[in-house]
Amino acid sequence: MITNRIRIAGNRQETMQRISQGFPMSFYLTDFSSGQYKTVTWHWHDDFQLCWIRSGSVLFRTAEQNYELSENMGIFLNSRLPHMAEPLTVEASYYCLNCHPQLICLQRETAVCEQMLQPFLKGEVAPVLLFTETSPQGTAFLRACERILASYQAELPGRELLMQGELLR
Repeated sequence: MITNRIRIAGNRQETMQRISQGFPMSFYLTDFSSGQYKTVTWHWHDDFQLCWIRSGSVLFRTAEQNYELSENMGIFLNSRLPHMAEPLTVEASYYCLNCHPQLICLQRETAVCEQMLQPFLKGEVAPVLLFTETSPQGTAFLRACERILASYQAELPGRELLMQGELLR
């Protein structure tokens, strides 16, 4: 597991630490109880971001709205969306999966990319989506995240393909 050590450039863009070279996915654990972070300061990135709360409660902020999430809740943050996070409880921690849009569609001139990816990149859909395990979609999202985490931790050859498959599912 990559422990989050956020690196932010002068323009507030986060520099991602990738799972493996040439594979545009990052996987972090942000654990506020460790004392390393008081907040995850304002930043943005080209990646889509999926976060889910491991323990406690976390406040995610965008310029438009605040989102309070607790254990077994998740949030999707669109590409290039400025955001920050701060703990609401002492034991707060969350997993964060970042993936570049290129991992979903290598070529932008395809029907799948036009129908499924471009609405996000063009800002035609909500920039933030919330997930809870009380809805079928939320349950599916959280189980997929658990399978991606398990694939990551297994450190098997080809785990990137398993992770990408879960992401696409």
